[in-house]
Amino acid sequence: DETAKLRLAESFEQMGNLAEAEKLVREILRLNAKNTDALAALSRLLAKKGEKKEALKIIGNISAVENTDFSYESALVYTVLGENEKAIDLLKNSANDSGFIKMFLK
Repeated sequence: DETAKLRLAESFEQMGNLAEAEKLVREILRLNAKNTDALAALSRLLAKKGEKKEALKIIGNISAVENTDFSYESALVYTVLGENEKAIDLLKNSANDSGFIKMFLK
């Protein structure tokens, strides 16, 4: 089950085992290349590993897979990369933002 594997990958990530987390996420993507949650997770993992260019490329391509707002996921990647202002701007300008996140950014 993709969801279970993704949760397990997130657990490995939180424990600092980025290699095992990436292995699971890539396994999910081999079975379903359009899994946007797995793509976002892979982008975050690559950012944590210092692979900035590839992380940003994946985040940039997520919108092409599914017409969904991934501002939060993108902001996480920018935060990992130390680009906090960019992360805040993404959240502030999110087209699908209901106002919930904005109340924390004031």
